Order: sequence, then structure tokens, then C-alpha cells
Amino acid sequence: MSKIYALSDIHGHYQEFIKALTNIDLDNQENKLILLGDYIDNGINSKAVIEKIMTLEKEYPEQIITLFGNHDEFLINWLLGLEDCFIDEKSLLSFFTIEDLTDFTVNDLRTTFIKKYPHITNWLKRKNKEQRYYETDNQIFVHAGIWETEEDQEYWKLHTPEGEYTNAYPPKTGSFYKDIIAGHVYSHEVAADQAFLGRIYYDNESHYYIDGDVQRSGFIPILVYDTERKIYTFIEKQY
Repeated sequence: MSKIYALSDIHGHYQEFIKALTNIDLDNQENKLILLGDYIDNGINSKAVIEKIMTLEKEYPEQIITLFGNHDEFLINWLLGLEDCFIDEKSLLSFFTIEDLTDFTVNDLRTTFIKKYPHITNWLKRKNKEQRYYETDNQIFVHAGIWETEEDQEYWKLHTPEGEYTNAYPPKTGSFYKDIIAGHVYSHEVAADQAFLGRIYYDNESHYYIDGDVQRSGFIPILVYDTERKIYTFIEKQY
């Protein structure tokens, strides 16, 4: 019996990430862990989160799927000197000192980052070239969303704009021919119910939203899919 685990929006919360990993069984080589993006910003340990993901990929190369979110795209865009980038101070302070941020120009910071963290720079560049979704026979895992219409649903890969995978908003609900598992938005926002803070929202049709409001909940929920029984279970914050 194999399982697919999915979580999203770690946002620099390293300790919460480590705690979440204790609920994930990767000793079973048939199991997979899908990370849906947004590893940085908001929390104070973005660097540690990225390095932990890199370690997991080395330890379980056939079991870890790592997708980019919009905040991860911001970081690589910032490193490459492209537009559409914003890195918050908490993230920067996980890579630099406060003196660096005060004394260095933006170009100095970029140059220093590339020289100081070549392993992270190369990882970001490599991940930036990979597709922004992971598809199974039954699901589409994505950070934010895909192109959806009632007709010709199976053509979503042809019609989804690149930015939709990581920036789709507002969140979609309703019926689709595959289940769509995403993060990006707060599940309590989609549900219009604060009771979903730190939990997973299912619209009772085809959409699952894994809450990304870890800075408020202090918890990273996990969606678990039993591939043989075709049953979803949730590991969520308990109140």
C-alpha cells in the first residue's frame, strides 16, 4: 500500500516543517512527498527550509517532488535581476546579516548570495526550469491552479498560462475530471470559515486547498492519498 503526501506554503517556518515531516513515512519506498511551493518569506528560516528540502531530495531522490510557488519564483527572479520579484526582510535575514542589508546595494546582495550559496543558487536555477505541476492518473498537484472550463477539460495543459500555476487567483472550485490539490491561498479564505485555519478545505467536488497560513496557525497540514484504496485523509491542526 503506497501513499502520496502533499503539503504547501512552508514559508520559512522550519520547525513547523520538521514537525510535519514526522507524520510522513518515506521509509516505504513506494510513498511520495509532494511539496507544492512557497518555501520562503514570512518566516525567519527560509534558508534552512530550502536546505532541508535539498537534503530530502538527496536522501529520497525517487520519492520527493518539489514544485515552485510564486514566492520561490520571486527569489530566483531577484537573483537573476528580473522584474516581478519581492523578497521580504525575514527571508533576506536568513541569508544575510542586518549589516549586509544596511551596507550592500541590491547588486552586492545578489553577487554575495551567488558566491556564498552556490548550492542554493544552482538548485533554484534547476527547479526554475521544471514544470509547475505534478500529474497522476487521478490528480493534478499544483501550487495555485490551472486553466479550467466545463468543456474540453483535458486540454488544460495547452491552455494554462505559465503564471496560472503559481499565481492563480481567485481560487476555483467545482467539478473537474481530475482532483486538483493546491495551496497558495488560505483554506479558511476559500471556505469563508476561520475554522479551516491550519486545515484542508475540500469543496466536495474536485478541489482540495491545503492551508498556507502557517504564520497564524503554527501548523502545516498534510493531505494524504492512499493510492490503492483511493481515499484521502488529512493531518490537520486540532483545536
